[in-house]
Amino acid sequence: GMAQEGSQGGLFPDGDPFEVPEGLGPGEKRKRPEEDGASGEGNAFLDLCGRCGCVVVVEDDEGKDAQCTLSRDARDFVGALELELATAPRLRRDFVRDLETYAETDEGLRLLLRPVEQGDSLAHNLLNVYCLQSTVSALLLERVPTLDASDDAQKSTALSIVNQFRWLDVSSEDSALLDKFLEVIGIVDPALQDAMIAFLPEVTTTDDQADRVGAYLLDRLEEDSAFCASVIETTPSLCISGDVRDRVCLKVLDHLRAVEASEVGKVARFVLENASAATAAEVVGSLREGLSLVDARDPRRRIPDRTGKGKGKKSERTPEQDLVSAVRSALRCKPEAIGHYLNFLKKLGAGRGRGRAAGSAEGTPSCCTLDVWVLVVLLSFGGDRAAQARQAFQRKVCAGQLSHGVVARSIKGHCDCLEEFFPSLLSLAAHLLRCNAVEASRAGVGLYCVLFECFPEARHRQDCLGELVAHLGGGCPQETSNALGCLARIAREMLDALRPFASYLAALLDHVDAFEGAQARELFWVIGEVLEPDQGEPSGSGSQGSRRGSRLEDEVHITIRKQMSSDSPRYFRTGVVGSLALLARRERGIESCHNPSRRTKEVCVSLGRIFRECSRNPENLGFFFEEVAEILARGGLCHRRVLECLNELAAVDFEQTFIGEFESGRLAAEDARGGEPWFNLDGENAEVALRIFPLAVSGDKEEQLQLAKLPAQISLLQVLENKQSGNLEAINALLGCPLHLFPEQALDECAAEARQDLAKVLVHAVNWCREILRVFTEGVDLTSAEAVRRERETLRKVVRRAGNTYVLEACLAILRQRAADRRGRFQPKSPGGAGTQTSVATAATTASTAGGDASSIADLGSELDKAAKTFNTPEPRPFKQSHFALLFLALPGPRAEVGDGDSLLACLVYLLRHLRRECVVKGGAFATAEDVVGFRPTEGGAETLPLALGALQDLFLERLGQEPPTEATQATQDSTVMGAATRLAEDHFNAPALGLELISDVVCNTILKCDGPEVLRRFAEGFLGGGEGAAGPVQGFLDAMAARYDIGTTFDQKNKSAEVLVTAYKKLEGWSAGREGEGEGEGENESAARDLGVDLEELKRQAVRRVGELLTGPDPSSLSKRKPGLPARAKVVDSLVGNYALLCEQPLDKLEEIASSFERYARHALDKAPKPGDSPFPLLDRQTIPSFYSCLFRWLCSLFRAELAASVEDRSRLDGVHRCACVFTKLVLLPKRAEKGSVLLKPIVQGAHGFLESLSAFDRQGLHQHEAVTQILKELQKGVKHLQFICSDCKTQKSTFSASKVPALKRSVERFNWKCLLWQHNKDGTKVQMGSLKHRDARGNAILSQLELSEFDFNRSAIGVEEDVEEDSQKSLLIDQSLPLSFEI
Repeated sequence: GMAQEGSQGGLFPDGDPFEVPEGLGPGEKRKRPEEDGASGEGNAFLDLCGRCGCVVVVEDDEGKDAQCTLSRDARDFVGALELELATAPRLRRDFVRDLETYAETDEGLRLLLRPVEQGDSLAHNLLNVYCLQSTVSALLLERVPTLDASDDAQKSTALSIVNQFRWLDVSSEDSALLDKFLEVIGIVDPALQDAMIAFLPEVTTTDDQADRVGAYLLDRLEEDSAFCASVIETTPSLCISGDVRDRVCLKVLDHLRAVEASEVGKVARFVLENASAATAAEVVGSLREGLSLVDARDPRRRIPDRTGKGKGKKSERTPEQDLVSAVRSALRCKPEAIGHYLNFLKKLGAGRGRGRAAGSAEGTPSCCTLDVWVLVVLLSFGGDRAAQARQAFQRKVCAGQLSHGVVARSIKGHCDCLEEFFPSLLSLAAHLLRCNAVEASRAGVGLYCVLFECFPEARHRQDCLGELVAHLGGGCPQETSNALGCLARIAREMLDALRPFASYLAALLDHVDAFEGAQARELFWVIGEVLEPDQGEPSGSGSQGSRRGSRLEDEVHITIRKQMSSDSPRYFRTGVVGSLALLARRERGIESCHNPSRRTKEVCVSLGRIFRECSRNPENLGFFFEEVAEILARGGLCHRRVLECLNELAAVDFEQTFIGEFESGRLAAEDARGGEPWFNLDGENAEVALRIFPLAVSGDKEEQLQLAKLPAQISLLQVLENKQSGNLEAINALLGCPLHLFPEQALDECAAEARQDLAKVLVHAVNWCREILRVFTEGVDLTSAEAVRRERETLRKVVRRAGNTYVLEACLAILRQRAADRRGRFQPKSPGGAGTQTSVATAATTASTAGGDASSIADLGSELDKAAKTFNTPEPRPFKQSHFALLFLALPGPRAEVGDGDSLLACLVYLLRHLRRECVVKGGAFATAEDVVGFRPTEGGAETLPLALGALQDLFLERLGQEPPTEATQATQDSTVMGAATRLAEDHFNAPALGLELISDVVCNTILKCDGPEVLRRFAEGFLGGGEGAAGPVQGFLDAMAARYDIGTTFDQKNKSAEVLVTAYKKLEGWSAGREGEGEGEGENESAARDLGVDLEELKRQAVRRVGELLTGPDPSSLSKRKPGLPARAKVVDSLVGNYALLCEQPLDKLEEIASSFERYARHALDKAPKPGDSPFPLLDRQTIPSFYSCLFRWLCSLFRAELAASVEDRSRLDGVHRCACVFTKLVLLPKRAEKGSVLLKPIVQGAHGFLESLSAFDRQGLHQHEAVTQILKELQKGVKHLQFICSDCKTQKSTFSASKVPALKRSVERFNWKCLLWQHNKDGTKVQMGSLKHRDARGNAILSQLELSEFDFNRSAIGVEEDVEEDSQKSLLIDQSLPLSFEI
């Protein structure tokens, strides 16, 4: 069967060389001519291979080596061989014996390993024979240790043997092959071990074998870290168990620091891809720790060219590039790794000392270079991954864990590996720059600067500037300011790198019209810096000509000329900003130019020209003064002759415009014009007066506008005097000089049309006083008794001038009330009878001292804003932080030096009024808690504003303890506006009491703005003046607030002290809850308070005790000497009830108790006037019943949701839900039981919707199947039925608010009715009726809840109802459902 015709037939085409020839005996053999020792006669291996289709081609005439060929397909050959050997055990034995003999020689082994023409080698085909696999594999593997790896030929043979085990079609499930493999690996040359380890997955067939291989790899890693690369390549191909894979992953991490730099990326990819949820935190933490050397100082940054393939070329790949590529591949291939890493970053800093996953041992753990790279890689993915990365980056920046230094180190020195991610980094910088958070926007500015510096290629820097230009043209003021700050920073730090791109800045001139003053100033400063240095070369020089010919400079000059020629004040002022910016740049080159005197003259002439241009409009001239003062403060225009020129321009104009003669206590005759001097602090020494009234009533419109420049001009004079002489002696007379204003009686006698003129005069006077306060206190160390002693007389005038400002603002507020009174907006009843109109001055004084609505006068800031709108006057000049430096006069030393306690008290209360407003209003002088904590009166001072607040509190408490209470009726005798305003400013009783309230408001607002425990600690430490005590500064501060509560004599004092305690508890509890959500371990929920030395539970007990006393305990007669109006009382009620609901231990019990007491009192009070002692709560009267009711309803809704959530886990908590249902019914039925209960409808329609929506938890959590739910529904049916009547009743009332809430409430009621019908219709003996709404809605469709289920066909329609109408009704109902559609079906 083997013989075939032709030269290519048979196993040997020229005949069998082992055939016994004639002449030889039967037992004799002829040796093969090609080799010795190979027997051909009866060779089972060769015979069977030939029969199955294997052909060996011997060396022919062309010199080709002998090789095997297959005359049939390899699979057919293997199948035929398998069939022959499986049925003949003896043949198989002979086949194996002859195969071993054949493979003993090197040539026979090479012939077995050499690939055949059609594909795999003969050895690989034999390994695919199932019955031969173990034998052939042992035969081949035993030859590997005998080969010398140092010899290239033998090493190649050994690798060929190992390669035979790749991609076997069949594998034996027994472990013989694996055993042999592992046995041989241990004894072969180390150079071959890595190759054999890589083939372990090829010989592993079962999970047990895979785990065994994993254990073997662990052992090898224990012995030598050199096997790390092999393990990394082998493990992903093994189906090992999760536990073994985790152990291998962690063991590889242990060798991270020992691997070659070129292998770091492979290790990172391996551990990220193989990390499980159980080991993710440890893997990420160890990876971050092990890669801490990857920065610009890493000595392994360049990979040595060990192979010499570079041929002298510099290697282009770095370990960082490999690492970034590996991280990107791992995150892209395994999305779970993204979640693991982001979760680790989220928890970073939440817990400390938790093994390898913990961050730094001290302080807050910070992010590292690897974190930044991972976030950048995620940004490159786009979509949701990029959004997650941006959020994580912003969150870490705002938390202080990702500083600018970390980001800069992550990019600097690594530009080669991050260059492909430049667009992602640029998009991140743009996102951060647009954020509202200050920390995030600063990080965006820093990132732009780093990108501009680290990527020097022109295309990269063009992209950076292009993004900044886009920000500047976005139209958002905050974004524009941030982008300008970034551009200015680049100009300061990298000016030479920015100058080649000057043409990009020319595009910004198109947006300059939309910039504010400070923004335009910043832009022109940047442009001035970018222009080539102005060294004063002669006009004929080439450099000068090229500089003047630059495009940017030409564009700037064109823009400035265009703006300066505009009639619009906005455009004109932009031109002024640009002109002064370029002029300041030219002034800087005076000393370095070849002709300084000529340059100085040119600058002075240009200043005079700009001054004359601005003089055409006094408002523009005021802007010019402000701009010059700002440039002087920044160090520009400071040359001596330039200062003299500016001083001459400003001083001469000021004297000619605003200074009038004042002799012997009288105004000059030509300036009198019916006015009189106000607030003469210099007495007989006064020689001049400030002409405000003459200019305001002048018939010349230009003279009237002169007052607009007054504050800016005195500010410029202050700066000039400090620059020239270092003191303010030249303008000291302006501090105490009288103000030429209108007669005082004009406030009461003027006609309605004249009030606007008086209001404008008062506003200008207020602006002057505010600015003069800042001018004469700026730069004075008000915390030093010695410095205050030197400036004693000046500061006394400042204090009295502050009192004058208080009076002026009070007059303006009372004048506004008078205007509102005459228009019918405010008509207080006269004590003399209903037909008598009360004097506005008396009403204002009464409102501020004895009763009425005191809040309108107490908040002077908002009152002045209202006055500006009422009289169409400019808004008063805003307060700056420097204004509040006078508060430091409350310190014991400075206070004793100044003396004049009454004036000082009024000054401090006046400043506190505005300080409270500046801490609340968005964009105020104290926008953040850090502004309050860090404000100092001088740059080098150590005392901060909290110290002044603490000293003020001590001063007010001391004054209240020394002075007997002043009766409020003593302040109602003045009938004039001026008298009432003066009495308001000097009221001895209200000053300390009101001051304590104002301090409490400032403290509460500051605590609420604290963004971290450290800020609160520094505030408390400053407030106590360093006397923190053993418990820490925060606990000492809270103890001081508690003590102030105990010594308080009025409700207002106690309420404000308790409010501070509650605010502190809320803030600490919020921080602790955040740590509990992110941290791990028991007790984490109190870590924030514990770090500050505060016992949170004790603070809660103190706060709830005091709030409970205020809610139920104090005598109504001690509520206040200044009885607040209804809005103020409603606010106090809402605050107390809300705080009590938050703090009480058993909220449901307390709610039931308070609701029962409230119901009894409200039913009685709404039917007839109650007696003063009938109310169970001192703040509860007939007017505050709706506010109290609304608070109870909100309390009930929050408790109801909490009880429902608890019932999901514990069904026994359904009892609490039932109790909430009882309270709900009681509150809803109250309007029905009270005669005048319609006043309670607004809180019901506002709160019942949320209450009913909360009941959807019954269905989502399967609670409706519980037996207790039936009783709850029966209790609710009473209230729900009445809700339907309330919905109908609200339609008839003239209340747009109530009517707007009715549709949502009706939908909630209908939805709840329909659910109850479905829940209960299958329960035997249970019937719950939830009301009887109309059977059709507003569209005429039937309402499902009113149909009997026995008459309703869910597949078709209800009986007697048209099919299309019913389908529309059912569809409309299901659209409103928050529950799944499957439930209704």
